[in-house]
Amino acid sequence: MHRLLALLCVGCVAPDAVADRAGPERDPGDDPGTDLDTADPSDDTDGGPDDTGALPDDTGGPDEPCVHDDDPERSMAWAPLLGRLQQQRCLSEADQDAAIAFIDTFFDEGRVWCDAVYRLSSSDGRFFTGVPEMVREHASVPDVAITPDDAHVLVFNDLRPGLFADTLRTDPARFWRQGLLGVGGLGMAMDRGEGFVDVALDLALPLLALVVDPDLALRPAGDYRLVSFHVPFLELDGVEWDPYKTGSPHDYFRAVSPRFGSYPTAGHVISSETGEHGGADPTVLDLPDGEIFFLGDFTRSLLGWTAPNAQYPAFGTLPDVSPGLLASAPKAVVAPDGTYRLYYVDQLTGTLQLATSLDGHEWVNGGPATDLYMVNSPAVARASDGTWWLYFNRKDEACMAGTQAG
Repeated sequence: MHRLLALLCVGCVAPDAVADRAGPERDPGDDPGTDLDTADPSDDTDGGPDDTGALPDDTGGPDEPCVHDDDPERSMAWAPLLGRLQQQRCLSEADQDAAIAFIDTFFDEGRVWCDAVYRLSSSDGRFFTGVPEMVREHASVPDVAITPDDAHVLVFNDLRPGLFADTLRTDPARFWRQGLLGVGGLGMAMDRGEGFVDVALDLALPLLALVVDPDLALRPAGDYRLVSFHVPFLELDGVEWDPYKTGSPHDYFRAVSPRFGSYPTAGHVISSETGEHGGADPTVLDLPDGEIFFLGDFTRSLLGWTAPNAQYPAFGTLPDVSPGLLASAPKAVVAPDGTYRLYYVDQLTGTLQLATSLDGHEWVNGGPATDLYMVNSPAVARASDGTWWLYFNRKDEACMAGTQAG
C-alpha cells in the first residue's frame, strides 16, 4: 500500500483539478506577492479540519485532552507521541517534554543546523563565480522563484534549533501548515532588494507529515507550483531521522496556487522506488504541452516522468525519461530562448554541472557551472533584467567548528 494513499491522495485526480476545486482562497489580496510579505504566521490558526469538519480549538479549555492529567502508563515513544498529536492537535506538557527530547537528541548528534543557504549571480546563467553571499542560516535544500516585480521568493528546509519545541508549545497548528516533524518542515522568505523577510506559508496538510525538498516555480500561466517530498507521520519511528533513508517508495506531492505562500491540499503525483531508497530533490520542467517530473538520486542516473497537460501517470509507472546523467539535486528551468537547462550536482565529482536540451528528453552536458566547491542543492531563476541567480546550500564552517547554534 502506497503510504496511506486513501487519506493522502486527494481523490487521485489531476493536480490542477485539485487546485481548481480547493474552495475559496485563504488570502484576499489580488497580487501574488503583496499580501504575504508582511504576513504574520501567528494570524493563521487553521491547522486543518478534524474528523467532524470543525477547526481545532486551540484555546486550552478544561475539557481538552492536552490540559488533562497525563496517564502514567501511556507510551512516550516517538510514534505514539505523533499519533496523539495528530488526534488531539496538541500535546500535554509531559508529552511535549518527551517529544522535544527526541528532537534535541537528534539535533545534537546530527548538527543539521549547520547548513546555510548562499547565492551568486551571473549575466548568462552558464557560469557562476565570485564570493557567495549567505542569505539564510540553519536552512537547506533551497529553491527560488522570482516574481514579476523581481522579488526573490525562497523556500527551504527550515532547520532552526528550537523551532520544533516552539511550535509544539505555542502554535501546534503550524505542524499542518509547514510539515514541521523531525528534521522536516518548509520555511519561506522574500527579498525585495532589502534582505529576506519571513513569509507565512500554508501547505494545508490533511495529516501530519515530514515535508522536505521543495521545488518552487512561477508557471507560464502566472501561478505558483510547489512540489515536495512527504513522509507521513506513521512512518516516522524515531530511529531513522534522515528523510532520504526512509522506506521506499518515496512519495511526492504537487500543489498549484495563485499565491506563493498559500496552497490547497497537494495532490500525490509520484511514488518512486528509484535508486537505493526512492530518490530525492524533485524538480519539474514546464513544457508547452505539459510537464516532466525529474528526480535525483545518489546511486543512479537522473530519471523523469512525463505528465501531458499535468496529467500524471498511475502510481507505480516506471520513469519514461532517462537523460543518462549521474545527477543529484537537479533543478530544471526554461531559458528565454525556449531551450531548457538542467543544473545538477555530478555524483562522481561533486561539482555543479549544466546540461541543455531542446525538448526536455534528450540532454547534452555543457560542463561545470561554477568553480566553487560544496555547491549543494542548486536552485536557479532569472530576473527581468537578465540576471541569473544561483541559490545553494553548504555547511557553515564556523558552525561546524563548534560555534553555538542560534
